[in-house]
Amino acid sequence: MSEAALPAVLSLLGVLGTVAVGYLTAAQARTRADLARLTRENRALWYYIRHLIDWGYRPHEQGERPPDPPEPIRHLFEFGEPK
Repeated sequence: MSEAALPAVLSLLGVLGTVAVGYLTAAQARTRADLARLTRENRALWYYIRHLIDWGYRPHEQGERPPDPPEPIRHLFEFGEPK
């Protein structure tokens, strides 16, 4: 490799390294956001299921429906084609 090409190769490697670090940082941010969302949904599901269990063990009127799921997890209980 000639001495004239060395700065160009080093510049290219620097740009590629910067792009790679940017991509990995964005991927990590997306992963953290997904993990936070899953944690919130998991907690809401746990509380809702606990509430359903309590509802099932107490006496209730004939035809009384179980409580609806809370808003953060309502989409998990919508069946059929997505809107």
